[in-house]
Order: sequence, then structure tokens, then C-alpha cells
Amino acid sequence: MFYGWRLLAVLAFVYFLSIGSIFYGFSVVMPQMIEATGWSRAQASAGFSVVTVALGFGGPLVAYLIRRFSARLTMTCGGGVIALSTVWLYMTEGLTAFYIGMAILGLGMAMQTVIPGTQVITNWFTKRRGLAIGIFMGASGLGAFVAAPTYVWVIEQYGDWKIVWGLMGCSALISSLAIAIVVRDRPSDVGTYVDGVDPSTVVEGAESDKAATVSRSKVYRSTQIWTVKEALKTSTFWIIVLGAAMAVLGSMIVNSQAVLHMKDLGLSQVIAAAALGITGLLGTFGRLASGGLADRFDPRYMLAGGLLLEIIGICMLSFADNTLIAYAFAAVFGLGYGLASVSSPSLIANYFGPGSYAPLFATRGVMVTVLGAAGPILVGAAYDATQSYTMSFYTYSALACVFAVMAFWIKPPVKRQVV
Repeated sequence: MFYGWRLLAVLAFVYFLSIGSIFYGFSVVMPQMIEATGWSRAQASAGFSVVTVALGFGGPLVAYLIRRFSARLTMTCGGGVIALSTVWLYMTEGLTAFYIGMAILGLGMAMQTVIPGTQVITNWFTKRRGLAIGIFMGASGLGAFVAAPTYVWVIEQYGDWKIVWGLMGCSALISSLAIAIVVRDRPSDVGTYVDGVDPSTVVEGAESDKAATVSRSKVYRSTQIWTVKEALKTSTFWIIVLGAAMAVLGSMIVNSQAVLHMKDLGLSQVIAAAALGITGLLGTFGRLASGGLADRFDPRYMLAGGLLLEIIGICMLSFADNTLIAYAFAAVFGLGYGLASVSSPSLIANYFGPGSYAPLFATRGVMVTVLGAAGPILVGAAYDATQSYTMSFYTYSALACVFAVMAFWIKPPVKRQVV
């Protein structure tokens, strides 16, 4: 069996633990944390923003570490950084110390998750790249489905919400061990080839068949070598970034406020946490579907469609005062975010190639951070001022609709010819 599939399974397991259990698990902790500390929703929600800032602005550092050392070593060390941050968070009491711990946590997650993970996948896969990225990123949604109700049960059983930090730290260390044992940066590191196919064995007829398959799939994959500077000058890159930013902004709003909002509407924390878990489960399905479709249809359609589903989901959340609507919101929003989240890395890899992928994706991460980090703070502050999420939810929906239309009309970039 092609070693890349074994490697992908481990990367997906890491994403399951690191993003699924940590990022989504924090949503479940927030109500108890606010009650125990007396912080406002804006202050507590800022923890999401701090993590997002560290994830985004840590991207260039992660890209440098990948070039200077390796993706494998970067991911392995990232687990140690996460574990240290969870020890800090378990012991801390003050708001400033909490933000410091969340910043360290975000940096560790940046080192262990999406940038190095998708870089490795881009190195190993070409023909099934979309599916591979979908499997990898879909694991986080499955992690949310498992982690959210599990953490609620742990808190209820032991009466201590801080124990969740310890579980997060253990998950990160387990991830680091798995990475060190299995992950390799390139196929040549284990004596194999991209997609498991030796280029010297491919005959001319097979190449023609391959070209015909790519043509039928309607997926554009650049054969040109793009530099980072050239890519940054294209409108295509920035449309991808803005579309991805709106998808992440919606996710940040839901992850930071949905449980609190549904409790405000009279639902129990168990039902609210289960709904959040469903967003993760349907997000997994959306990522897998998007990954598979991205190998046959241009991922821009998944980005646009995912944003539209997120909009519908957010609007449903605004009046999710019973279990049926809460679960319906979770299913629609989760599916939409799953579709949208996989599309941007696939678009960047397809349109600009693997050579500049890590720095371009890191740039995307920095820009996405600006909007994503602002979401929890602004929405939390708006609630503190008005005691309502309605205006925030509908404002987001209007903005996302604009970028969904822009995403639908993305065109492959045209490289300028040097005369």
C-alpha cells in the first residue's frame, strides 16, 4: 500500500486531537469558566481571538521552521508547546495570564496542525490531493463531535472544568509521538514517489490518459512555477483569502457564542454541546465531500456553496430555541463550514503549485486572522451592550453573502510573461 495513505491516517488523527479536542473543547469550558471567574463574555471570548491571532500570525514562523528544519520536527515540537500551555492554563487565575496561555496554545497548534499538515499532503499527493486534504481537515470535525459531549460529561462527573486542560495537553503529546514515528516530509524520505507512482514507469499513452482525466475533471492545476511575490499580485489569491476569512469568521462566531446563545434561549448545556458536536460531525462530512469533489470540480464552487450554507445556519441559530432547530442549525452550518474550509488550501495548491504553498498559506492565515480574531470579541461585546446576538448574526450573513458571490466567479490566475 502507498505509504502516503498511512501517513495521511496519522495526520488526520493528529488533527482530530489537536483541533477537534482543543479548539472545540474550549467552547464547552466557557460557560463554567465565566461563572467561576466572573469575566464578561467579551473578556472570555477574547480567548478565542488570542488563539486565532497566534494561529494566524504564527504562520510565517511555522513556514520558516518547515524550511529550516522540517514539517515533521515542527509538528512534533508543536505538541510540546501545546502541552506546556495547558499546564499554564490549568494553574493560572488572572485574565492576563489566561491570554498569555492561550497565545502559547495557539502557537503550538499552528506548529502542529494545518500549515505543516497540508504542506506534507501537498508534497505526497497530486491526483488525489483534494480528497487527501478533505480527509485530513475532516478529522477536526469528528474530534468536535467526540470532544464536546465528552468534556461536558467529564466536567459534570468531576465538578472541575480545569481538568479539560489536562486532557488537551495529553492529546497534544500523543499526537507528537505519532508524528515522530510515522510522518515523513517527502516520498523520497521513504524511497517512494508522489502518489506512489514512479515517473519513469509512466508510458506516453498513460500520460495522455492522465491528461484526459484531468480535462474531464474540470479541475485547474497549474503547471507553472509561481513565486510568492507573483502570487500575491494576483486578484485570485486575495479573493480566495477573503472567502476563507469569511468562512473562518462564521466558525469563530459559532464556536465562541453558540453554546452561550442556546443556553440563553432556554436549552440545556448538554443539548447545546451536542449541537456543537453535530457541527463538527457534519463538518467532517462536508470536508470529505469537498475533498472528493475538489478532484473533479473546481474547489471555488465548494467555497461559494459552503459560505451560503454557513449563512443559512447562522440565521437558524438566531432563533434556535428548541432541540430540533438547534440540531438543524448545527447540521447546515457544519456542512457549510466543512465545504468551505477545505476549498481554500486546495485552491491555493491547485492555482499556484506546491513550491510556494507553505508561505502562501501562512500569508492566508495572517489575513484570515484579522477577521477571525475580531469575531468573538466584537460579537461578545455586542451582546454585553445589547443583550442580543441578532444584529451580529445578520451582519455576518450579509457580508458573507457578498464574498460567496465573489468566490463563485474566481478565475485561475494568469502569470505575467516577462518580455
